[in-house]
Amino acid sequence: MSTTVLSTQPSVRTAGERHPGVAAHQLVDGIARIIDLCLILVTGILAYAFRAQSFAIDERSMMALAIAVLLAVNVFSLFKLYDPPRLGSLMYQLPRLLGAWCTTMGGTLVVTFLLATSSDLSRLWIVFWFAAGGLGLGLSRIGLKAWIEGAQRSGELTRNVFVIGTAARGLACSKQLEGQDQSIRVIRRLDIADLLEADAPNKLSVVGVRTLSEALLARRIDHVAIALPPDRMALLPSLVRALRYFPVEVGLVPEAPPAGLPVLGVKQVGNVPSVTLLEKPLDGWHYVIKAVEDRILAGTILAFIAPFMLCIGLAVRLTSPGPALFRQKRLGFNQQMVDVFKFRTMYVDHCDKPLSAEVVQATRDDPRVTPVGRFLRRTSLDELPQLVNVLRGEMSLVGPRPHAVAHDRYYAELIDGYLGRHRVKPGITGWAQVNGCRGETRTLHEMHRRVELDLYYIDHWSLLLDLRIILRTLLVGFTHNKAY
Repeated sequence: MSTTVLSTQPSVRTAGERHPGVAAHQLVDGIARIIDLCLILVTGILAYAFRAQSFAIDERSMMALAIAVLLAVNVFSLFKLYDPPRLGSLMYQLPRLLGAWCTTMGGTLVVTFLLATSSDLSRLWIVFWFAAGGLGLGLSRIGLKAWIEGAQRSGELTRNVFVIGTAARGLACSKQLEGQDQSIRVIRRLDIADLLEADAPNKLSVVGVRTLSEALLARRIDHVAIALPPDRMALLPSLVRALRYFPVEVGLVPEAPPAGLPVLGVKQVGNVPSVTLLEKPLDGWHYVIKAVEDRILAGTILAFIAPFMLCIGLAVRLTSPGPALFRQKRLGFNQQMVDVFKFRTMYVDHCDKPLSAEVVQATRDDPRVTPVGRFLRRTSLDELPQLVNVLRGEMSLVGPRPHAVAHDRYYAELIDGYLGRHRVKPGITGWAQVNGCRGETRTLHEMHRRVELDLYYIDHWSLLLDLRIILRTLLVGFTHNKAY
């Protein structure tokens, strides 16, 4: 079987050919980081000079500049702004850049407040700095995109890949690689049959090794992708031995899983390579960010609204007999039972019993609901005590709303993926709620839509998405015509 050449090139590398392009590719994120930090610092200084008509920055303002730069180093990384394949995508970069810049400036103000220096900062300077910094960062991404596209067209930022495999798997691998990312170019494809001894099909021939060497020397190769079926894996050790003398990265392309299953990456689990099909949500730093977000925001909100909550509690107690608070058993993270706090909105003898086999959802003009309770449910103010659940670590500010245990058991049998909602902590508000899925669910379709939105949130979580949901909740999420 003949060798398929995807790109015709000279047999030896010319003296003028630059090497290695992959190094430039790896430097892109470093360049972007330096540009961002310089812009934050420069726009801060220029904004100060514009406000004060002087470049003589006082000590407190200099401290704020340093804090912002230090925060940006971590915050911009957490927002995944330096992923090389996505640095050229403005649709990906600009929303995250705005979120990261807002978080950085907000964090700077919080830190300076805690250090008791914020009162000495010029508010007009902060506004000028925020506007200039945001504009500068946005323009830098537009310029970076243009530079990346030009570098890719010239071949400077491309990863040159050499595919070795059987005819069918090698071709499939090549198409998959070239279709995923424009920064990847398949330079050549070799059929493994052309590298073997005629009378020993499981052994590389001398001619085959020479062919392989000439192919690797003819062009700059950054990555060698080996695409072999299971029955030809015996060739892998000899292939790796032949490739170890060249400055290339070598990877084994595993067989694709059945259609419909996503491939999210390959990890080393112990000594065994494992193809990742599902990822643990909110793992690592994401979990830390989410936990910090919940504690800080919940604590701050509680501190401000505690007197208001006390008034609500008194109104509940004075208008109907029974306690002000009501505990509901709900399934939380990993289907663990938690007590969810709410202001009591029903008469005591009509409240749901813990772990009841049947839970009747509230309907319009439901006689079980007290007059005060009707207002609380309509405005969602009955959910405010769940801020305590957030501080206790049992819930999050944003996440899938917890349903009655009986409903969880019922819908788990009817809706595929329903219990996937419990992969994260339940929330006081959520993506489903701000998209209109609140209150009574009359049909299976309505619950299916709610679950679909909850699972989307889990799969696409980001700090920016959380802030967006919280903002929408504050603006339009407190009332709804289906909240009885």
